[in-house]
Amino acid sequence: MGGAGLPGLIFAVVVLVLIGMLVFVFFPWVNSRRRKVELLADPGVATLEYEVPEGQDPVVVVDALKQEGLDAVGELRQGRQLVLINATEGTEVVRPRARAAIAERAPLNTQGDSARDRLVKFLDE
Repeated sequence: MGGAGLPGLIFAVVVLVLIGMLVFVFFPWVNSRRRKVELLADPGVATLEYEVPEGQDPVVVVDALKQEGLDAVGELRQGRQLVLINATEGTEVVRPRARAAIAERAPLNTQGDSARDRLVKFLDE
């Protein structure tokens, strides 16, 4: 009878650890991402917008841009998947770097088909 409370104690500890992770890891990450989206969606901030074509994973596009040293975040806007790219260095400086990163490092689908054969265009073009 004395050992019956041990499983309940272990369960309670696991639940507390999960709640702690939620509070100290997940919520700050969500807040950080939300602030980044708000910043890049601000009309006063120079931003390139890339509409992710059907079949291409926006996470792979964002990762390719980050590998190139560019700040980017995915956003769903009016049913369209966009990637917002920080262009405070100037859109004409960032545009070729972003275009090359997407074309070379972001496959069009899960089969790894390259985007090189397709023109990477931004919404302002």
